[in-house]
Amino acid sequence: MVSGLSTTVLLLTLFTDAVLTECSDGCNSCSGSTCMKCKSSYYLSDGSCSPCQGNCTSCNGYYDCTSCKPGKWGSDKQCQFPCNNNCHNKECQYDTGYCVQCKPGLYGLQCQHNCTVCDGDLCDLRRCTHGCKQGYYEYNTETESICQTCPRDCRYCNDKITCLVCNDDFHLYQFNSNGNVFVHCTSCSLGSNCSSYCVIQNCSQCQIQNDDLVCTDCPEGYTYNGKTCIQDTISCSQECSSYCDDDGICLGDCNAGWTGEKCSVKCSDQCLTCNKSRRDICQQCK
Repeated sequence: MVSGLSTTVLLLTLFTDAVLTECSDGCNSCSGSTCMKCKSSYYLSDGSCSPCQGNCTSCNGYYDCTSCKPGKWGSDKQCQFPCNNNCHNKECQYDTGYCVQCKPGLYGLQCQHNCTVCDGDLCDLRRCTHGCKQGYYEYNTETESICQTCPRDCRYCNDKITCLVCNDDFHLYQFNSNGNVFVHCTSCSLGSNCSSYCVIQNCSQCQIQNDDLVCTDCPEGYTYNGKTCIQDTISCSQECSSYCDDDGICLGDCNAGWTGEKCSVKCSDQCLTCNKSRRDICQQCK
């Protein structure tokens, strides 16, 4: 009888201990009434587990989500925004909202760009696979590369201010604005000959080199000096980098190593370039 009573007391004790050590809701492991580790979608606070807010699948606090439910994101870690509809399966990064993958035919951070502007209509997540189509240029940011439209009437361009080849019936022209050099296209009455027409004085053909419009061919009676065409004359030194007046005085700078009004005097031996009036005053040393 005593033995049976002892067994009953022992079972009651074990049952009581089990009840007392059962963890609270949301708690994975505990010590007595103190939770040590919470379940997913709960966070630990003062020894107990509290549920994350509705759109969170995990969190460090009520306003600090570490992952969101599918289709949600929040820049302030609250998962309060929906992912863009252009995201494949409406899946996006929980902290930025950037699409993890785009629907077919789209690219960009929010899959907001159409692949029809890409060469061959081919694109990957953040850029055109083989660059942009004719009439567009690639504009690179820290996170993506997008195709933007070339200047008006421009067939090929480097960027928004530098056209390389104009459409038919247009030719290149260059102008300065706010310290920037622009190369755009303007209408031309020469028809198919517009592509070789140049607005640089005394130049028969020009093209873009290093984003600048330069002369590449001169008419008869003119010589190309690397920048433009100068009239052939015995009074103008070939060491003059621009034009001469009727007296042979150079109206611009002299070539490296030469000085004087007519660029006919050599700089001193130590100078690579020198003062226009003094051969012994170096502007750049050898």
